Amino acid sequence: MPPSASAEHPAGIAVVGAGFSGTLAAIHLLDTCGPETPVLLIERSGRFGRGLAYGTPNASHLLNVPAGNMSAFPDRPDHFTAWLRAHPAEAGMLAGTADSRSFAPRRAYGRYLEGLLAEAEARWPGRLRRIVGSVTDIEPVAGPGTKGVVLHMEAGPHILAHAAVLAVGNAAPQPLSALAGAGAAYRNDPWAPDALDGLDADAPVLLAGTGLTMVDMVLSLEDRGHRGPVLALSRRGLAPLAHTARGDAAGPPPEGLAAGPATALVRTVRRAVAERGDWREVVDSLRPRTQDLWLSLDRACQDRLLRHLRPWWDVHRHRLAPAVGERIARATAEGRLRIRAGRPVAAVPGPGGALVTFRPRGAGAPETVAVARILNCTGPAGDWSRLPDPLPRALVARGLAVRDTLGLSVAIAADGALIGADGLPSDTLFVAGPPTRSLYWESTAVPDIRRQVSALAEHIGRRMPRSAVA
Repeated sequence: MPPSASAEHPAGIAVVGAGFSGTLAAIHLLDTCGPETPVLLIERSGRFGRGLAYGTPNASHLLNVPAGNMSAFPDRPDHFTAWLRAHPAEAGMLAGTADSRSFAPRRAYGRYLEGLLAEAEARWPGRLRRIVGSVTDIEPVAGPGTKGVVLHMEAGPHILAHAAVLAVGNAAPQPLSALAGAGAAYRNDPWAPDALDGLDADAPVLLAGTGLTMVDMVLSLEDRGHRGPVLALSRRGLAPLAHTARGDAAGPPPEGLAAGPATALVRTVRRAVAERGDWREVVDSLRPRTQDLWLSLDRACQDRLLRHLRPWWDVHRHRLAPAVGERIARATAEGRLRIRAGRPVAAVPGPGGALVTFRPRGAGAPETVAVARILNCTGPAGDWSRLPDPLPRALVARGLAVRDTLGLSVAIAADGALIGADGLPSDTLFVAGPPTRSLYWESTAVPDIRRQVSALAEHIGRRMPRSAVA
């Protein structure tokens, strides 16, 4: 680890987190900031370029977006497809089989990102500093003629930088209070390395949530030889739909689509689906405009869409690779997977695990099931004040971050700056990736984040003092 910089000589730009968002931010910062500006990429896991989404070792965990839409660079749409063709062994695909419609393994995308980072590192020798460690707090500092932030490290010297980009990714799910009494059978983080350890192949499992994480857990269970029944439970019982085997092509945006009341937007989209007969084409046609349409709505309209439309939008918008969709359909048809609408109301330890009581949607009588393992698949938590990671909590405690009014994440300005308790945007702290959903809503997929990160790097590059030397 490099020594801490002194207050007179801040060390360039710090990027906290080296998943997709952080890796891409570091690459763009290297290209947009002056050649004298170092970029410090900090990752606690030591795995640079992968993150949670692309760090999975399971080859069955496929990208939910075809390769043609997964380039890290919006101006080079074929970049990832070309990489797949050139690196079939690394991608885990047969030579000559990759094209723009391929759904590659997520771990292959992690290797792609690792390669991009290495290329940028070689392009700008000596400017990228990889730091393995955990940032526990960030403190703004100002001195004569300089302004910056001190990053407090869990171990090792603190780091002083001109600015910091928080690319902390998706947090673990918010703990479910109704399942708190389940004891050791309950696992709040389904991605923890030991989440499925010690589970008998025939043991029953409860998955709380029926979205993309549920799908990944079903695949992981099957790939480990699990044969027992799996019950997936969510409020509405909606599960992600799948892409078609031929690949889905976006058509033109619906006629008359424009910023306006949420009800008018919904009517326009429904009319287009009825006219074209292909909802996938219509949903995909909205992708380039989703963030702009969202930003055009006032907070009241945004709130109504989240409360009433979001679950249906998610299952149509964030679809499964065809092969994954077939496996989920087969598991359901054969009775290994049951997807129910309902909500858990209580859990207590029971023989071999826990007894979980849930209330089915639309029914008055609760039901109780015995399970050996419960996995929280409800999706990432948004309240930074309650996350297990000390850094978000510390930023809230300092008043440097506040929850956004919709409760999605934290308040962020249009340029990506973190908004503090005083209502003012920071000039040294910025956010990239999934936590920006409070501003953009759609901020999880590669096409959403790559444009955002590129613009953020340009913005920071313009603000950097040209004398920012290590």
